[in-house]
Amino acid sequence: MIFNVPNFLDKDTLEGLRKKSEHLYKVSKEDNHVMIFGDKVEIDPSRGIYEDSRNVQLCNRFRFWSNNNIYDEAIEFFGAEVKTTLDQMIAYFHSKGYPEIQISNVWFQYGDENTLMYRHSDGTIHDATFPNCFTSQLFVHEEWPAERGGAFRIEELEGDCIHTFNSDPNLWLIWNRDHPHWMEPITSAPILRTIFGVSWFQGSTRVNDLPGASAQHQNILIKNWSGPGVKEKETYNTEVYPKDE
Repeated sequence: MIFNVPNFLDKDTLEGLRKKSEHLYKVSKEDNHVMIFGDKVEIDPSRGIYEDSRNVQLCNRFRFWSNNNIYDEAIEFFGAEVKTTLDQMIAYFHSKGYPEIQISNVWFQYGDENTLMYRHSDGTIHDATFPNCFTSQLFVHEEWPAERGGAFRIEELEGDCIHTFNSDPNLWLIWNRDHPHWMEPITSAPILRTIFGVSWFQGSTRVNDLPGASAQHQNILIKNWSGPGVKEKETYNTEVYPKDE
């Protein structure tokens, strides 16, 4: 399931969220995940496959998460702009038939010419089923002409349909976390491409997991970590498959 809502926030709320994102950029950190394919694959930029031997997610993020539903903690931490935004998002989920929707984590994400987001899918959250798990992102930067690149693409689970969205300010995208998705390269970034992201779930059977304990990049098989430059960074949020018996 894929939703897109243009002009999601009113002007004042969007501007407040944008200023919040600018302040948090100063304390954001590089988030770099490199995953190695067991076998080489065919490069296909039209499907978000940009290298034949590895998958890369590279950007700057400021992320907040906790156990269970973090709504109250996120509002206490981020303030009024985020409360207004989350309340409006929750109301939208309710209108679509998700009355028990909860928040797993919240983040601000920043993109420039060095940002990479290859094709991947996200995992379930606290054992909730994929139909009850969502990722969403709201673009909060100023105007972003299409020629700058960085279009966001989400693939349907059946058939060959791929939805393409320019990084238009105030566009809110929501998708079930098993949909493959990726970002086309940013070719010019006179300003940061800024996203307010949220992970959502309902119907969880494991509400006491460690903070942020959700499977990541569900559709990628990894057999080894060999290859030049793979361990240049310290942070990875995946496991090596197949595991030793």
